[in-house]
Amino acid sequence: PMYFLLRNLSVLEICYTSVVIPKTLTDLLSERRAISFLGCAVQMYFYLFFGSTECGLLTVMSYDRYIAICNPMRYSLIMSRKVTLSLAAVVWIVGKLVACEQTAAIFTLPFHGPNQINHFFCDVLPVLRLVSADTSLINAILAFLTIVFTIVPLILIIISYASIIWTILKMHSGEGRRKAF
Repeated sequence: PMYFLLRNLSVLEICYTSVVIPKTLTDLLSERRAISFLGCAVQMYFYLFFGSTECGLLTVMSYDRYIAICNPMRYSLIMSRKVTLSLAAVVWIVGKLVACEQTAAIFTLPFHGPNQINHFFCDVLPVLRLVSADTSLINAILAFLTIVFTIVPLILIIISYASIIWTILKMHSGEGRRKAF
């Protein structure tokens, strides 16, 4: 399971960095340093998709390590191939749904002025500044989603690794502790 999850993370990282790099390179080589409205929506969708998926995948990976170290005798039963595939699939699907919802919620709002943003990267807040309507509700929703998809996984990862460290420190054998660390 660990190598399958690492392959997922590798693909995810390549995709995640590929969202911004092409636009950055074209901006460096051209005079026109703006991104179109549609280009911004596409870039934001993929950035949110890969970002939220990565947070979920890192959480699953920490759970995998928790089970491997804290429950080694039950590891193959708990983290079976089916469970690992299911967890990875859920993470990718949830990432896609979150990105669709956030991008649709932002880009269906009424915008004023030209449909160009003078940034190489379409981040949520600069785009929301161009909206001609009240954005307090969307800001609250985005803050909530940020907490759910970044802070909650971070807390789960910290708890997982704290449990791992605690389990390792309780080991009687110095050699076993060194191997586990």
